[in-house]
Amino acid sequence: MLTKFKENQRVERWKDTPFRDILAVEWEKPTAVDSLGPINAVLPEDAVILTIYNGVVSERWINEKQLPDSLLVRFENNTLDIRLVKGATLDRPVVIHHISEATSPIHIESKISIHAEENTHASFLLLESGEGHYLATPEIDFEIKDHADIEWVRVVLNSDESFSVMELNCDQAESSKFHAVSYQSRGKIIRSNIRMDVNGEEAYTQLDALNIAKEEQHLAHVVDMSHAKPECESNQQIKNIVKDKAMTLFDGEIHVHVDSQKINADQMTRTLLLNDGARTLTIPRLEIYADDVQCTHGATVGFMDHDHMFYLRTRGLSDDAARMLLMRAYGAEIVASIENGSIQEWLFHILDNDIEALL
Repeated sequence: MLTKFKENQRVERWKDTPFRDILAVEWEKPTAVDSLGPINAVLPEDAVILTIYNGVVSERWINEKQLPDSLLVRFENNTLDIRLVKGATLDRPVVIHHISEATSPIHIESKISIHAEENTHASFLLLESGEGHYLATPEIDFEIKDHADIEWVRVVLNSDESFSVMELNCDQAESSKFHAVSYQSRGKIIRSNIRMDVNGEEAYTQLDALNIAKEEQHLAHVVDMSHAKPECESNQQIKNIVKDKAMTLFDGEIHVHVDSQKINADQMTRTLLLNDGARTLTIPRLEIYADDVQCTHGATVGFMDHDHMFYLRTRGLSDDAARMLLMRAYGAEIVASIENGSIQEWLFHILDNDIEALL
């Protein structure tokens, strides 16, 4: 992965992320030591917990007797393989807790492969957290079969010294549904490279993302939405709250292939800047080779609305309370899009803490 960063740091769609900060560090391999971390972690209620510690699946935290019969889990070294049996519906969320701990700079690699067979329904949460100076580069592969309905939530709560660059690839079949939610708030550089390939008719794809950036953070989403079959729909909604000298980046491409007619694809980015030094960069891309499609993109950038602030202040709220209320309402739309109630409730608590840290 480091070689890939070095080779592409000046290439289009890579050059806007400061990979030089990552490449300037002499990264070491992590030592294989188990962790007691999950004991004290606050996670969504009634979840199936799978733990990855410094890139290695931690077997001691996986109780096969507590795994649903329709959820098959296999692990080897730094690869976690998950399979949903045909027709399965999981009522409990599956939480993959990716823990990183470093006393010296370490590069943590991990791979997660999720195969959802026909007519399956499940919600997954990947939580990244840790302590110390580390680079995490998780790779996630989804294969979603006909009529499967999968929700994927990634929450990045890494250390202030950390870097995280994720690559996600999703392959969707006919009449399938994939809902991805990305919540990025803690870490020096966080970048999500997301590729979604729709290879079946009447499939639906949705991406909702929220970046909460402060100080000198760089939070990025680089998205490739590929429609290879007709009669499909996709929606992308990205929201940013940016403070201090932080920067957010969204580079999103919608690619409609030849003869992929009746595509409805929408892409929207909204950014709330909290001061003059905060920055955002939005790069929409449309590559369309069919004539009967509806593809749109848009972007808005603005500051806190003074009229809204004045209204809340006249109702007795303090300046901080009014700001917190407006910022929470702004970010709540993304969290509320999560279908699984346990994950949604848990993430609302995280959102409240992150908003409070901006005051």
